[in-house]
Amino acid sequence: MIMEKTILVDGKSLHLILGAAGRKTYVEWYNLYGDDGCWDFPLEELLDGTLEINESIWYYYINGRCYETNKEV
Repeated sequence: MIMEKTILVDGKSLHLILGAAGRKTYVEWYNLYGDDGCWDFPLEELLDGTLEINESIWYYYINGRCYETNKEV
């Protein structure tokens, strides 16, 4: 089962896509978005402000990393 969750981080909405038991797969993300120039980075970089959250998109959460998508909120 896929879950979409939004958490508030320093006043910004971080939209995460989670799979069963909180897991998605890299292969699944890559097949959908990997050729679109989407990036991946540690979740901590969004939580600590190193990277700016894009509130208009969903991020896949996979094994502690966030993977950009072009799926709009």
